[in-house]
Amino acid sequence: MKPVPSHESPVPSTGLDPTIADDIFETLTRYIYDEMPIRLISLDTMKLVERGDPETTRRNAISSLVKEVVKYAILSHRWLDKGEPTYQEMLMEYPPVGPGYDKLGQFCRLAREYGTEFAWSDTCCIDKTSSSELDESIRSMFKWYKTAHICIVFLAQTTSLSDMPNDPWFKRGWTLQELLAPQYLKFFGSTWAPLTNSRRDIERQGVYTPGTSSPLLAKMSDGSGITEADLLTFSPGAKLVHIRMPWAARRLTTRGEDRAYSLMGIFDVSFPIAYGEGLQRAFCRLVDAIMHSSPSTEILNWAGESGDSQVSRAIPSSPDCYNYPASTYANLRFFSRQQLAITSMGLRVSLLLLQSEMTFRCDAYDIGDITVQSKLTGKWNLRALDPRWALGIYNYYQLPNNLQLEQVSVAYLLTSTLFGWMKIPTKDIISFHVPNCNESGLRDASDKELVSMLL
Repeated sequence: MKPVPSHESPVPSTGLDPTIADDIFETLTRYIYDEMPIRLISLDTMKLVERGDPETTRRNAISSLVKEVVKYAILSHRWLDKGEPTYQEMLMEYPPVGPGYDKLGQFCRLAREYGTEFAWSDTCCIDKTSSSELDESIRSMFKWYKTAHICIVFLAQTTSLSDMPNDPWFKRGWTLQELLAPQYLKFFGSTWAPLTNSRRDIERQGVYTPGTSSPLLAKMSDGSGITEADLLTFSPGAKLVHIRMPWAARRLTTRGEDRAYSLMGIFDVSFPIAYGEGLQRAFCRLVDAIMHSSPSTEILNWAGESGDSQVSRAIPSSPDCYNYPASTYANLRFFSRQQLAITSMGLRVSLLLLQSEMTFRCDAYDIGDITVQSKLTGKWNLRALDPRWALGIYNYYQLPNNLQLEQVSVAYLLTSTLFGWMKIPTKDIISFHVPNCNESGLRDASDKELVSMLL
């Protein structure tokens, strides 16, 4: 909303001291620009209104803003293959008709029932021909869903709670943040009938009491793979990456880069949008942003192939590298703190190295496992021809004067090369139990040292 010219009264007469009234207006204006979408749908006129347009209903609603911040409903849905309303079409005097507009109409009808003056849909409230607006929208979308008065979720292939977990809505990339960001959610099925009798299906208060689950919450957990506790208490941040990144594994987006961009809000990081860079580069930038925001090594807990375009073998190619049940490593501890950094030479990281032998499996003639320890001597004792193997533990516990091994340790498989250590891809995360730990689940490793390396 544009600032009111000085010759106009910034707010209608309220009986307040003018200085206080100015402060209120300034705060509300800042809120509108910082926390709300670029434009909304006015439910009175079914027209788009700009946050910077002084002639809109929002400008006329300043008096009510003093008492209550502008409320808007927000839509979460799967896009139709074609026929969704666009920003340009909404500017027409007589917008087209069709399934997409029917869906928008149903959403706006429900928005009114929830007492809001405005509504927002990602189909028509973003001018996608403007790269700067698209960039701002993508980076702000988590916040916009969080700020909404109500998030209305339309499950187009769900008729009852029983088939809710199988709805494709749970398999899309963008709907993950739409599930986690809003404070209040209400779910509707394919005919726009509510799936429960509750006014709100989810009310996030930051607390979860075991044993108080609802049938819908249980179905949400089944469909998303997210625990009921996490569904109710989630807060964004570059933390618990080893638990949260699996939520995004195998989710699909129309454009590959969106698999990374759609996770910015969840991990509370931000970086410029660059469509055309591809999934691997976009995900590398997401990983880099998370590493800059958190000193934890949780993000190293992945397996599979690194991307072809990555500068490091230790950077995962996509969220699918975290494709394991989040509960598998829920109790894994990451006490070590270090500043991970992606450089032009690779990922700079410090690992606790345990020299190891390599076991190969030979299925021919049922031979089975063969353990090989390489030890060349004489003229063949060249590092390039003498592969050494090691486990590089990344969840060690570092004290001021020594190192400790966690009872459940996770590590990379490393091999030495002429240029230093190199990470070897593995199908699964390497985890193992360390015997003879103390009551705190730690074992002294003061005879070892951290090795700083570029992977």
